[in-house]
Amino acid sequence: MSTSKFGTAHTTSQAPALDWTLWPYDFRNGKSAESIFKSYPSIGSLAKVYGAITFILEHRTDVDAYLEDQDRRYEEIQARYPLTPDMNERFEQAKSEGSVKQA
Repeated sequence: MSTSKFGTAHTTSQAPALDWTLWPYDFRNGKSAESIFKSYPSIGSLAKVYGAITFILEHRTDVDAYLEDQDRRYEEIQARYPLTPDMNERFEQAKSEGSVKQA
């Protein structure tokens, strides 16, 4: 696993970033590679999904530590920069209308 100057982990230079989308969590929750690719076609190909899944399985400890660190960073940002009530309302409305993907 390599890390970009922005702190984003990649399995290879051609593979999608592990935290680019929520799909690593979908995989952990039992979604198939095909289902993940259907939900996130911007990954590029089903082969890339399988390649990243292979990497996740072979480097579970490193990937888990990386994703936990990303979760921690996300929580710190949320605490530092909370959404305004208006932004929360618009986000919840978009989610209920289906225009925001839910994990």
